[in-house]
Amino acid sequence: MTEEQEKRKNAVKIVAELIVEKGVWTYVNIDTWEVQHRYENEDYFFDRDPRMERKNNEVREIIRDWKRKFTFRPMNSSESYKIMKEFIENQLPVGEFQDIMKQVLIGPKPFADFNHKIHLSEFKSAWFDYKKSYLEQYVKTLFVTQLKGGGTCTKEELEDFYPTVMDAE
Repeated sequence: MTEEQEKRKNAVKIVAELIVEKGVWTYVNIDTWEVQHRYENEDYFFDRDPRMERKNNEVREIIRDWKRKFTFRPMNSSESYKIMKEFIENQLPVGEFQDIMKQVLIGPKPFADFNHKIHLSEFKSAWFDYKKSYLEQYVKTLFVTQLKGGGTCTKEELEDFYPTVMDAE
């Protein structure tokens, strides 16, 4: 893997971790693959934290000078819901627990109930591995799509961005 590909892979990893955080906007300098993030307080009824405001202002100053950047908004709830649904359908074995989890998704509090049930199950680590992998592939695809100016990207383009499998040394 080249140094450029290593930087890209690191940026993907960081963005994938931040993209699911409520209110976190992430910025990536395409020329250096530096990542910055800021918190967008969506609740205007409470006072803003001065430390957070300072950090956000510092980030705004840094990214203002970037010539080329990508901006990643937080995932919305329908995108997060899709990850849970695909995990249940594709990763859980057919049976009672999968049926229970399908019912959780159509219940009144799908996110809280999914989180509670999966954390108490034997599939907890499988869920975290799946979610991490899914988010990294999702972010990688967003990068490649934006770099090529839109449209769908091929497996070859994704692999050129940075290889997913290391060659045996």
